[in-house]
Amino acid sequence: PAAARLAREYLSDRHVADFDYPCPLVAFSSEVGRGDECVKRAYTQVLDSLIAMMQRSLGPGREARERAVAMATLCVGGTMLARAIDDAELGKEIRRTALDQVLALTDAIAAPAAAPPRARPRRARS
Repeated sequence: PAAARLAREYLSDRHVADFDYPCPLVAFSSEVGRGDECVKRAYTQVLDSLIAMMQRSLGPGREARERAVAMATLCVGGTMLARAIDDAELGKEIRRTALDQVLALTDAIAAPAAAPPRARPRRARS
């Protein structure tokens, strides 16, 4: 799904290394909390757009929305942490783990719910 492609790009080496044109969600998170309402509103709009892009590939409904919010959180948080630390291997582990969780969320929505296992008939005791 498109959400998986977006997450792969968001958590990629290229995106993490892009300090010239970074995503504002990653670049300004720590400053936005101290900003005025206009700054917070603009930041919220960017986050809402990311969530909406992810949800479009998951479908309508509350569960899809919750998964899209979780996926956006994993992407932004994973990228922020990977950029903030001085341990490249840990940064890759963070991004790989975040991506694995995002992909699990997309797989769970894409796969039909499995039918519960049937109880095996009991044998009569003789």
